[in-house]
Formats: sequence, C-alpha cells, structure tokens
Amino acid sequence: MLVGLLAVRGHCAASKKCCLLDALGLGCIGNTAASVCGTVAGTCYCWQYGGNLPGTLQTESPSSCSASCGASADPAWN
Repeated sequence: MLVGLLAVRGHCAASKKCCLLDALGLGCIGNTAASVCGTVAGTCYCWQYGGNLPGTLQTESPSSCSASCGASADPAWN
C-alpha cells in the first residue's frame, strides 16, 4: 500500500546503491541495493526490491531520499 500511495502521489523514484565497493567508478563489487523511494508526510521511505535485503522497507533522510543497503532489522514489506 505504501508504494502504491507513493506512486499515486507522484513522488516515486528508482534508486540504487553499491553495498560493498564501487571499484573506482568502474562498477560495483558486491550487492547493489535497488529501491523505489518516496516521501510521505515529510518522511522518506525506500522499498528495496533487489540487493542484499529485498522485500524490506527502509526509512531514510528526507534530504537525500535514496536507496541504502539496509539492515537486518528493517521490516519486511512484500
């Protein structure tokens, strides 16, 4: 529902983050977290659909509102 709400409001953006090492701009070594992020009521949420913790929801800084690698304590959201 959250991702649907973000999409309806027009605030979704795809975002990726290298979770181990970006080899001098030549590519990611390790997992790449792929997320859809958006802001609702001043809070940024990212749903990770690919990477090290797919199917989880992260809360991020509203100023950057982009993918993170997440943490094992992040809630599942599928």
